[in-house]
Amino acid sequence: MERPTSAQRRLPHRPNQNKGPSSSRSGTTSKDLWKIAQYEATREKAKDPEERTLLFVGSQQGGKSTLILHFLDREVTTKPTIALEYTFGRKARGHDLVKDVAHLWELGGGTSLSSLVDTPINAATLKSLAVVLVLDLSSPEKIWETAEELLSGVRRRVDKVVDDLNRRDSKLPAYLKKKAIARYGDNSDVWSNMDLPMVQPNLIPILIVGTKYDIFQNFDSEQRKTVSRACRFLAHFHGASILFTSQDENLMARCRAQLANFAFKIPFQVRSAHYDYNKPLLIPAGADSFVGIGAPPQSTSDAGLTARTPMGLWKAAMTDMFPPGSTADIQSRIKNNGDDIDPTKDERYKDDAIDAARVRKLQELERMRRAVERQTNK
Repeated sequence: MERPTSAQRRLPHRPNQNKGPSSSRSGTTSKDLWKIAQYEATREKAKDPEERTLLFVGSQQGGKSTLILHFLDREVTTKPTIALEYTFGRKARGHDLVKDVAHLWELGGGTSLSSLVDTPINAATLKSLAVVLVLDLSSPEKIWETAEELLSGVRRRVDKVVDDLNRRDSKLPAYLKKKAIARYGDNSDVWSNMDLPMVQPNLIPILIVGTKYDIFQNFDSEQRKTVSRACRFLAHFHGASILFTSQDENLMARCRAQLANFAFKIPFQVRSAHYDYNKPLLIPAGADSFVGIGAPPQSTSDAGLTARTPMGLWKAAMTDMFPPGSTADIQSRIKNNGDDIDPTKDERYKDDAIDAARVRKLQELERMRRAVERQTNK
């Protein structure tokens, strides 16, 4: 075998000129061109603004407009919302010039106009839609009715849109269902797995916001405990996140961060959930459990005795503790520190046997008073 000369060793290597167009060099060039084309397409797509929709529903005069204005950082005097109102917000994406858009819809009138949710909930918005349910904690007698009516209305509309999509063989319903179940955690979450057969998560993300916590925190301990646990039950059953807020800057900042997560996908990490009813609740979707929530207070009403589901039992417990007209009594008690409230007229302490015995004693006392009066007048 001949060895190359020193001159030959200094010559540059030349590739085999006989290789055809299927050479490795040609193949590499094609792959590179394809990658460049993919990169350019991705970059162009990233320049398009993302659009998401938030629908605010809830208690009448519960603070929906205030939440929206705080979220948009607008200094405007709020006014009662008539029917369905629309506004929007924009936010720049990082250092890019692209601004994502959040479409904000607000349903006024409490539950009376719930059919208007058909407008913002449609096939075009479903994938990027979230619902914010605002509950006025200072009016506990209306909390369950408001939540039940509006959550049912949203679910009915979403189900109708999904049925239409299924008839068109859309893959979106299956995707939304998978995302809804994923909110309850992975397979390592024992309690979430136990609760899955008992929950009915909505296909769209839901945030329950309890407002006017500054008033609610002055309620009796048992009242706060029952309301907090009932709200936790509703949130866990429907696959919703929940937080309590007020005009306090720290609580409002926390609420704005959660709304920004829904509107612009800005990360919002909860280091530790707050379950204690003595503090403002903060529980991400899927982070609760029915075991942690516990059973509702025992109800002696007909509704409580005939209820066969946890939902029915919680409804009866809330109705028993907060009958119609109770909100005014509670707020009056708070205002006067309870000094002007006659405990014998307080519905919370009603007991038929004790009340009947009290009436008999009052009648005996009245007879004795009259007897003494007659003796004195002789």
